[in-house]
Amino acid sequence: MPKINNIGESTPTLVAHPTREALAADAVGRIFDILEHVLTERTVAHVSLTGGTMGIATLRAWAASARVKDIDWSRVHFWFSDERFVPERDAERNDGQAIEALLADLTDYGFPVENAHRIGPSDVMIDVEAAAEHYAYEMRKFAGSADPVRVEMPEGASELPLVGGHGGAADSEPSGGGCGCGGCGCGGGSGSDSWPVPVFDVTLLGMGPDGHIASLFPGRQQVLLGTGLPEDPVDGAKAVTVMVKDSPKPPASGFR
Repeated sequence: MPKINNIGESTPTLVAHPTREALAADAVGRIFDILEHVLTERTVAHVSLTGGTMGIATLRAWAASARVKDIDWSRVHFWFSDERFVPERDAERNDGQAIEALLADLTDYGFPVENAHRIGPSDVMIDVEAAAEHYAYEMRKFAGSADPVRVEMPEGASELPLVGGHGGAADSEPSGGGCGCGGCGCGGGSGSDSWPVPVFDVTLLGMGPDGHIASLFPGRQQVLLGTGLPEDPVDGAKAVTVMVKDSPKPPASGFR
């Protein structure tokens, strides 16, 4: 993980720790350093979370830190680097594990549930492509662009809001409307000539024993430059979301 004084630079610093507990504690300290720095420079911070053994252990250490009370959590947005395309209440979803390990605790410190940007589950979105389109829209919206995206909903689908919530409907409905997926607003608005995304001030990633990161597996089509990534229909830029239908780790369908 980069040192705090390397913010804005591209050269990472490799730090090895003897135990998972030591790694989690050091990572959490660096996360707080970065968030404190970012929130003195900008009005909001964006954090990308991951699942997995080490990822969830880090979130638990984060929730237990004495420094948790020092951050204005109303100014922090959480995103997910990858997610399994399974029903919303499935125990394998990364967002549910993150809510249990960290996000639910942060509500005691002013964190609004709508700042947890969840990826559409299989019992709400009609397919994994729709979930990817919806999440791409959500990222563009928070980067200052709300280019409309058409999202088809399965007949009789739950109207679960896809932002916020502790394993159920969000405490407050997001504004807008039009696509039927809980009021996200992705069915309306004016076009845009670019697909910007938020600046992720912190990105947590883990690596599996086979080298996969964020459910992108070595040698798979989706990780090859220029291959398997959909393009923006306006300017041809590579999309920021990737749907995966042939993951070697179950389930086969997911979102990265």
